[in-house]
Amino acid sequence: MEAYIDSNIDIDSEYIEGQQSIIVSFAGCNFNCPFCFVPQYLEFSNEYLNDLKVIKSEIERISQNANNIVFTGGEPTLQRLALGNLCRFSRNFNLSTWIHTNASKPNVLRYLLMNQLCDNFIIDIKSPLEEDIFQRTTKSANFFMQSSEIISNIKKSLELLYTYLPSISVEFRTTIFPGVMQDEHHLEEIAKTISRLHPIWIIQNFKYDEEEGILNKALLKSIKERIPSYKYLEGIKENLQRRFPQIMIEIR
Repeated sequence: MEAYIDSNIDIDSEYIEGQQSIIVSFAGCNFNCPFCFVPQYLEFSNEYLNDLKVIKSEIERISQNANNIVFTGGEPTLQRLALGNLCRFSRNFNLSTWIHTNASKPNVLRYLLMNQLCDNFIIDIKSPLEEDIFQRTTKSANFFMQSSEIISNIKKSLELLYTYLPSISVEFRTTIFPGVMQDEHHLEEIAKTISRLHPIWIIQNFKYDEEEGILNKALLKSIKERIPSYKYLEGIKENLQRRFPQIMIEIR
């Protein structure tokens, strides 16, 4: 079986803080977020088309040096068969399995959960689940699917994950996008959506690289001066933590 997966697989100690994690990056994504940290994985590029035997060989080679394996991307749930196959394979090495997803494919998450292929989920929640800001943040609507349907699918995913608690762990991550998604109101609406899952919620400040860049230059120039300070975000965190004590909030 072939899949669009980067064969350069390594161990990272920051992806899951304090733990050694094998990072497997799937290519191809159904979102087109302007602030994407890994734009090289947005497309199903033939550069990343590999036989799963190659990927498995790399996982096995470094498995003894890791605690976890994280399937990320891109969006790994767009390649259900390959993802399920690799999750099952990873069980052979006593690795804790994590899926990092935008939660837009509830049927794939259901497949993974029903077959006990994954116990840990990192959910990128890009914005409040309201059409206007969601579309501005994700640029995900297309000819085949509108923002309203994608949002509906995310809600189905969150409801599904809730039914499997406490046998699974769920962590949310949100990236601040200056000028679009950064207000306390925006973050409060996300907190309302996720609070019943009692998760860890990591709020990531916007980051950019002048050389490589994660945005086109014109867009980067327009928002650089509006990146919020960590002091501002810490203030929001304190307010949210008081209102939603069931969420463990971190600012990075």
